[in-house]
Amino acid sequence: MLNISVAKYIVKEFTSKQLNDLNELSQKLKEELKELPEREVKKGIRRSPEEVKSFILKIMEKNPGISATHALREFRDSGNSFEEKRFRAEFMALREAKP
Repeated sequence: MLNISVAKYIVKEFTSKQLNDLNELSQKLKEELKELPEREVKKGIRRSPEEVKSFILKIMEKNPGISATHALREFRDSGNSFEEKRFRAEFMALREAKP
């Protein structure tokens, strides 16, 4: 979705400012992007598969209909770290094992 938004913005800027050269727009965008603050990267605490399973079981208990994506978002927002594919696999295994 971001790429579409960026493309729309570029087309709008190019046409509204009646520019003749994309290089000119490119230079203006580079200058604007330089002014943006550095992206803050949060490094979560690595968790073991057992800790992840425990978290997933607790969150499924609180919210039985939660998706793997939302569960992972909550997990990471809590300051934790675990690979997405492995988290999803643990989530699906626990979901299938639940009666």
